[in-house]
Amino acid sequence: MRRLLPWLALTCAQDAKPYYEVVFAVLTVPNHRPHRDAIRNGYGQPGGFRTKLWFVVSERDPGYEGAAFVEERSKRDDLLVCDTEPGFDHIIGKVSCAIRKAVQLYDFDFFFKTDDDATLCIAQLVKDLRAAPKGASVYAGRRVKAGRALEAGKPLEVNLGLTSDPPHFGGHGYGVSYDVARFVARPPAPLYHHLHEDTCFGNWVVGFDVKRLNLRAMTDHYYPNQKNLAGVSAERKRACARIMAQRYANGSAWDLYGSGCGFKQLPRSVPVEKCVR
Repeated sequence: MRRLLPWLALTCAQDAKPYYEVVFAVLTVPNHRPHRDAIRNGYGQPGGFRTKLWFVVSERDPGYEGAAFVEERSKRDDLLVCDTEPGFDHIIGKVSCAIRKAVQLYDFDFFFKTDDDATLCIAQLVKDLRAAPKGASVYAGRRVKAGRALEAGKPLEVNLGLTSDPPHFGGHGYGVSYDVARFVARPPAPLYHHLHEDTCFGNWVVGFDVKRLNLRAMTDHYYPNQKNLAGVSAERKRACARIMAQRYANGSAWDLYGSGCGFKQLPRSVPVEKCVR
C-alpha cells in the first residue's frame, strides 16, 4: 500500500482541476475586438487575484469565420466558443454554455457573468464576494429587481404563468456561488430559456435557497460609471457624456438602458490597484 501512495497522490494531482476564486464570463461577438482588447489591457488584469477571464462567443455569430477572428482565436486562449443560436434573443444560451464549461473544467468559488461593453472593478468584486456568508448559496449583483407587472401574452406569462418579473439582478453583471452554478449546469429538469437573460437567470434560481447579495462594487455611487466606448463614434461619445453629466447633476439612480450608453463602472484610465477601498 505504501508503494501505491506516491502514485495515488500523483494521479490525484494530475486529475485536479485548476482553481479560481472567480470565473468571469464576458459575452461578446467576433466583431467586438476593440472591446475585448480594452478589457484585456484594462480591468481584465487584476493582479493578486486568482481569476479566469473568458470571452464567450457562438460559432454561429456573424464574423466567426472571418479572417480577423480566426487569427485572434489562433493567438488567444481566453475565447470560449459555444454552439448556441446567435443574436440578442439567445444570449442566455451563452450564459448556460459558459456555466457548464466552468463547472466541467474548473474548481471555483464564484461564476460571474458580464458583457463586453461593461467596465467592472474585478478586484473589488472579488473582495465583495469573499465577504459572502461562508457555505451559503449566493446569487449576487446590483440591486435586486422584481415585481414589474408582465403584460398578458409575454413569454414568461404564457409559458410559465408568471404575472410579474422574478427577483433578478441586472444583466451588466451578476454572479453565483459554485453550488448554484453546478445546479444550473446540471439541472434536474430542462431550464426555460427566455430572451431577457437576466430575468431568465433570476427565474432559474427562484426555487433555490439563495442568499441575494448587493455587491458594493456594483452600486451607483461607489465608482464613476463609465461606458467602454471603444469603437464608438465621437458623436455617440458626446451624447453619452451629456447623459452622464445630467445623471450626476440630478443624482438619480436610473439605469441608462436604451440610451446607447449602458450602465458601466470603473473608467479604464484608473489603475487597477486603485480599484479597492
